[in-house]
Amino acid sequence: MADFYTTTATHTGPEQFSVTNGTTTVTSDASFRPTELLLASLSSCILWTVVDFAERNAIELSGEASVTAAGTMTNRPRRMGEIRVELRLPRA
Repeated sequence: MADFYTTTATHTGPEQFSVTNGTTTVTSDASFRPTELLLASLSSCILWTVVDFAERNAIELSGEASVTAAGTMTNRPRRMGEIRVELRLPRA
């Protein structure tokens, strides 16, 4: 059976919101824009998948692995027009 996940985002004030998964609540103000949180979510999801794959296949990741995501906003309609992702793995 597939895992099921749910989150709830709540607008709490000017440029402020909170997000909860029912266990943990994260609050944000003007320091992180929603588009940056989207990029952070994508980066962490990719990195989590890579690390999980390595662990399941006894692949040692000696050193620091990282994922950087960068995006461009477009207008009409306002949306992420482009997202670039860079995965950096430690050398074997």
